[in-house]
Amino acid sequence: MQTNTTRDKTIDFIKGILILFVILGHTTLGLTDMYSFDDTMNGIANVIYSFHMPCFIAVSGFLYSEYVGNASQGIFSRICHKAFNILLPYVMISVIYWIIKFALSNLIREPVAVSSLISIPWKPIEFLWYLYALFLLYCVAYMADYVFARLLPHFNYKMELLFVLFFIIALTCYGRFHYEGFNYIAGFQMYFYLGCLIKKWLDKLDNRYAVLSLAVMSVLVEASGIVLQDDMSSNPLFSSLFERLTACIVTVFIFAVSYCLSGYCDFPKWLQTIGRDSMPFYAMNVIFVGGIRIILDRACITNMVLQCICGFAGSTAICWILYECIIKKIRFINFIFYPGKQLNVRK
Repeated sequence: MQTNTTRDKTIDFIKGILILFVILGHTTLGLTDMYSFDDTMNGIANVIYSFHMPCFIAVSGFLYSEYVGNASQGIFSRICHKAFNILLPYVMISVIYWIIKFALSNLIREPVAVSSLISIPWKPIEFLWYLYALFLLYCVAYMADYVFARLLPHFNYKMELLFVLFFIIALTCYGRFHYEGFNYIAGFQMYFYLGCLIKKWLDKLDNRYAVLSLAVMSVLVEASGIVLQDDMSSNPLFSSLFERLTACIVTVFIFAVSYCLSGYCDFPKWLQTIGRDSMPFYAMNVIFVGGIRIILDRACITNMVLQCICGFAGSTAICWILYECIIKKIRFINFIFYPGKQLNVRK
């Protein structure tokens, strides 16, 4: 069993790795949109998107499980604190991102409607859906906590029950609601509770045999997903089931291998830093990935491998420089990403 300090560092490492996957995913996805369809880039994007956002949500569930049963705050207070720490950055970043896109609309050759700014409260802008969804997932978790604390205070399998319940909801209800917020809950709440279960099972996962088994399973499901992609498209239910099982297996593997490695080596400090302060990297990378792609395209550099390397490495480096030189040092800019930290409004 590892100490809480080690666990915090390992979670930072996991988040750092996931942020790098986010940047790589945005790079490859942008290339498949900008140029003719490319099987390799599309395959890389599909593999990354099969697990990286579910794993991010599982990290939140993993951390949340430490506070389950905390009676020091009422449900309304907890939701308000999450609104301050998640929704406020969501709104500020959305407005800034919209302004940048509007100013650069001629370069990106994409019309930017005022309606997309007005609809921020119910329809997130592009990649910022994650922050919007995360707030809703926390709200559901708080309400479920409240109900179980009063109706079944001594029930020991709450997380298992909720995971199975939302797994069924994901298979049957995802995509059927007009309000996107309900679709986010239907599709991603199960991963939140998967994170809670990983925390509960961590001692059983933190060994080389579990890691090896999960590694083999992860490779098999990812390879099967690529091979059977066309066949599964004709059966939506099976496709959804396979997609979610893949995300769950790979997510558990990432946690297991990270905690297993933490007992043998120290993780790179820079990667832990990216994970610890992941919000600026998550919010900024899309702008720089797109900017580098446009610059290379204007320079007639259309080789996809070179575009991918430059987009990934360049945007990561720019985000790091801005984080170290500006975001960390200017309180107002840091407030955009971490208002709760600046005003001492915690979980």
